[in-house]
This record gives sequence, structure tokens and C-alpha cells, in this order.
Amino acid sequence: HIGPEGQRQEHGSTMPQVFRVVRCFSCDAFQVDQKKKVNKFSCKICNEKQSVRKVYCEGTGKECRVASQHLSVAAATINNAAAQEAAAAAADGDDGVGDWDDRGWEEGEGDDGGGGG
Repeated sequence: HIGPEGQRQEHGSTMPQVFRVVRCFSCDAFQVDQKKKVNKFSCKICNEKQSVRKVYCEGTGKECRVASQHLSVAAATINNAAAQEAAAAAADGDDGVGDWDDRGWEEGEGDDGGGGG
């Protein structure tokens, strides 16, 4: 129906659409999903059907798109830093094992959890 000012009107009260940012367990992609009664979604990238484990943002479509983009960039930055750190460690021949010796912990001292004394 068309209202008095030429605007479209629906019968009864309408609920505003609520969107949320979720993350796929399989491909780790952040994506916007429309909130439904059923707490499940299908990943838009790998098409994996799954339950919502965590909602990173909830709001309008625009708010969730922006939040999803920011989360994706932050996750990519963290992953790139971790990959560079691993590559540097591999280049140094450091496998990450035995780092306690570099911090002053030697065999025989042990850690009684008492905080020294």
C-alpha cells in the first residue's frame, strides 16, 4: 500500500532487519549474516553449514559490513606477522624449543611457583 506521502507502508508493525558479524570455523572468514530465529548460517566462501559460536558485531547492515572489514584486516595483519616471525625463526635455525635456557632457567633450579624466596 502507498501511504499519504507516497511512502510504502506494510501491514502491521515491521521489525527492523538485524545483521551480525560471524566467523567461519573452517576458513576463518569474517562475514555478515542476517539474524534469524535459527542460530545457524552457511559460509559464503566455503559453503560450510554451521552454528553461530560467537557474534563479533550486531547492528545494521552497514555497521556490520564495516566491522567485518576491520576484523578481516586485523586478522590478516596478525596472520602475516606470525608468518613472518615463523619464517625468521626458521631462517635462524630456531625451532622454539629450549628457549627457557635463554631466559635464565637452568635444569635443576625448577619452578616451585613460589615466586622466588
